[in-house]
Amino acid sequence: MSQVKAAAEVAAAIDAHATVPHPDTGQEVKLHELTGEQRAASIAENVTAGTYERLKRREGHIQASVQAKVSSGTPTWADW
Repeated sequence: MSQVKAAAEVAAAIDAHATVPHPDTGQEVKLHELTGEQRAASIAENVTAGTYERLKRREGHIQASVQAKVSSGTPTWADW
């Protein structure tokens, strides 16, 4: 999964829920209640954190898949 796709998924989730943590208080607020500057900062922070989490989760799935193949004796691309 590319970083761009992960960032787009996070942005879409923000858009779908229309709530984000307030940059100062951390409480969930509607996105439109923030000032333009707060909105930009909140979206940037959420996209950065969400993208990182999604990429790490994807890496975990890949590692688990490789481990399962190694455990089962199925050759992987590294065995060639």
